[in-house]
Amino acid sequence: MGLLKRWCRRRYTILLFSTYEKKKEVTFTLLSLLVVFSLMMGVGIVNTILVFGYMHKSARAREAERLEQRVAYYQLEFRKLAVELKDLEEGLVRLQIMDNRIRRLAHLDSGGKALALGGPEEFVLRKGMKGLRENTRSLIRDFKRDLFELHRSAEVQEASFRLLEEFLRSREALLAHTPLGYPVRGWITSPFGYRKSPFTGRREFHEGVDIAAPVGAPIRAPADGVVVFAGWNGGYGKMVVVDHGYGFFTRYGHCSKILVKVGERVRRGEIIAKVGNTGRSTAPHLHYEVRVGKVAVNPYYYLRLGRTLFAFRN
Repeated sequence: MGLLKRWCRRRYTILLFSTYEKKKEVTFTLLSLLVVFSLMMGVGIVNTILVFGYMHKSARAREAERLEQRVAYYQLEFRKLAVELKDLEEGLVRLQIMDNRIRRLAHLDSGGKALALGGPEEFVLRKGMKGLRENTRSLIRDFKRDLFELHRSAEVQEASFRLLEEFLRSREALLAHTPLGYPVRGWITSPFGYRKSPFTGRREFHEGVDIAAPVGAPIRAPADGVVVFAGWNGGYGKMVVVDHGYGFFTRYGHCSKILVKVGERVRRGEIIAKVGNTGRSTAPHLHYEVRVGKVAVNPYYYLRLGRTLFAFRN
């Protein structure tokens, strides 16, 4: 131990020579040299720590800036989603209003409950954005819930429109197969009901209407259907019978020429025969009957309804 102290206290001299100055002597001990070296090492370590700390703080500052930019981006995206949700809700509300109007026109029930809608309001959104980092999961969960509700409401609305489509298609089919309008251009010379027979003079029941028209005038189907008879039928002369479905049948008597055959499908407006004077007839005309099932009904109402309906459509 004493040897170490003597060794540390031993003095050392360094001579410095220069051309322009006198020689200089620098005397030091080993202990002072160790102290100076320790101070220099300490300063170096402190500087290294400070440099690394500054670099770490700079990296954290840059990361914080990136996070703030990402937060701002998320805020913008959430606002866009909120606007889209509101637009979807308003669109579904308009669809429901349209659905209700169509149902009233079609005399159907309301079809279901009102749509349960309601996304985040703007002030709620701003409040949530203040703590976006902490509330991101909550906001995402709320948006998913609202989207789920919108999808469910859209499915309900789609089912309602599908039901309306089926109903309107059935009505359209019924309308297409209902005999409407005049099958030939002309004027009624003998109405439906009891009349005096032009052949016997006795009172008889006339099961159709007679529409006067020139020989060869086209006779058109007043509705879609299938020909179930085409040929000669006693006093009716050359006759065509069309089954329109839904219980409707039409008969066309006294034709001069038949243009369809049994089993053939005809469309409304299609020419099926020509006016003539065959069978028990006093002059060229079309004997036209409308039957519901096997019962003859007054064709006049269907003639008038068709004229009104088609005039309204045109």
